[in-house]
Amino acid sequence: MARWQRTLAAVAAGGSLGALARWGVVRLGGPDDAETIIVAVNVAGSLLLGLLYGIRERLDPDLLLGLGTGFAGGFTTFSSYAVAVATHLDEGDVLAAAANGLGTPVAAVVAAGLGYRAGRLWGARPGSGRRRRRRVRTSGPGAGRRRRP
Repeated sequence: MARWQRTLAAVAAGGSLGALARWGVVRLGGPDDAETIIVAVNVAGSLLLGLLYGIRERLDPDLLLGLGTGFAGGFTTFSSYAVAVATHLDEGDVLAAAANGLGTPVAAVVAAGLGYRAGRLWGARPGSGRRRRRRVRTSGPGAGRRRRP
């Protein structure tokens, strides 16, 4: 199987599973919960994508695309978010439109940032230079000993 075929299969499988997962999560709630669930799904998908991007050096490229572009892309939904905001505006509920319209992207960006940071911390290899090392004095009293912080 050619590389592009493996990548295509990974993204298609991930996208299918992500869309089915979103459908399943939305079905768990009632009709009145759909908008809240969509916000939660978008934030969770952003957290997942941030985490994946944070550990990308440790992942096979096809796995990264399958989970990131495929699963997270199929799991999250920009169109449902946009329709919810437009519906609130059409109904004259400017406060709900503003809360969803501004709150969702802010929460998603914060979640993506937290996921990325967690991934970088989790993905850091021992001895990779991520930790701050204490300086060793090279001359003067105490040369060769570590300096206290």
